[in-house]
Amino acid sequence: MPRKRLPRVFLLSALLAPAIPLAAEPAYEAARPVLQETCFECHGGKKTKGGVDLKKLESEPNVAAEFELWSKVQEVVRKGEMPPDDAKNQLSAPQRNTLLSWVDASLDFVARANAGDPGPVTLRRLTKAEYDYTIRDLTGVDLRAASEFAPDGGGGEGFSNLGDVLFINPQQLDKYFSAARKIVDNATILPGSGVKFYPQRIGTRGPVQFKS
Repeated sequence: MPRKRLPRVFLLSALLAPAIPLAAEPAYEAARPVLQETCFECHGGKKTKGGVDLKKLESEPNVAAEFELWSKVQEVVRKGEMPPDDAKNQLSAPQRNTLLSWVDASLDFVARANAGDPGPVTLRRLTKAEYDYTIRDLTGVDLRAASEFAPDGGGGEGFSNLGDVLFINPQQLDKYFSAARKIVDNATILPGSGVKFYPQRIGTRGPVQFKS
């Protein structure tokens, strides 16, 4: 089945569209006093319950570097799990709203700033299907050249296109060379017509064969 292509107009508009500027990073000043009053006693200095030290972030929250930590703060405060019921300093409704407003906005800011960045991308080979589609697109003939390749799902994950297991070993490389020779056997190079591929094997053709 041919793969669908995006309309050229869509691609052009995406390239020419002006970048949407990010909003300013949310100010930490409103949230800092709330943390100082209700959180640092148990999560800072000598006391770091649960291994969480928020006081070290008192001067600079470093939301990008501590994204997971602030996401956890967002979760437990929203659920009402922190501060615990036996804590001396409890969050008032205005304090809770102030803290959550800053955390929500800061996490969203970092997420938008890093949108479109997938992180490290594994360099991988084509799957068997991708290889056959590529050869079909290049030659105009569905030669099924990858039929003798090793199975793609070699990692046992159940996915055939997982990059981390689509590596090339010496055996796989030898299969590529063998497939290339078979593909060439289905081609002719003739004056006037150039290179043309056929469903059946043509094989080597010498001067005598050309004359006949």
